[in-house]
Amino acid sequence: MKDTSITANALHPGFVDSEIGVRNGWTVGFIWNLLALFAISPERGVETSAYLAYSPEVASVSGKYFAKSQMKTSSRISYDPIAAKKLWDVSVSLTGLEEIV
Repeated sequence: MKDTSITANALHPGFVDSEIGVRNGWTVGFIWNLLALFAISPERGVETSAYLAYSPEVASVSGKYFAKSQMKTSSRISYDPIAAKKLWDVSVSLTGLEEIV
């Protein structure tokens, strides 16, 4: 595998007050608006993304999961090599790209 300075990490932005739930009919929109009272602002929701994009602290960190700008342990299934291989194979198939290793 070729060494690059490119990193890739996953993150959870938190429950962000956005319009994603209000465009699914009035019932879902009503419920979404009630739940949004407990959501964080979009500005706070982008903090972990900005941290991963710009912080020198994580410039060489790759393949990790973050929440609230902190490295966390992701779900148990995300460490399953058989599930990872299946996901990779399906992704290669759906994109029509050759496997790059």
